[in-house]
Amino acid sequence: MGYTSEILDVTYQPEDRTCIMKLKDALPAKLDDETVVFNRTFHTDYYIIRNCRFTNNRARGALLQGSHGLVENNLFRALPFKSKPAAKAAGAKARALPTCSSAIM
Repeated sequence: MGYTSEILDVTYQPEDRTCIMKLKDALPAKLDDETVVFNRTFHTDYYIIRNCRFTNNRARGALLQGSHGLVENNLFRALPFKSKPAAKAAGAKARALPTCSSAIM
């Protein structure tokens, strides 16, 4: 959509766990249920995960959702890979990755 605006005021609604934002510019007329508002200051692009250890996490070792990241020389051990296709594609055997090093572009 390409809409941007300056936030003039934010009021937190703790009972609903929501925020009401006052914007400098009017919102576009057509917004649907899939519209997402976010602050680009806190984006997840350009990250480095290096020389880390991920062990005994019942969900996953790392969830990488940003772009332009580098993951290298990390240890993934005792994670619940079992028979998940992504884990097999990454070379997971016996629920452990001895080392993991790859670039994500």
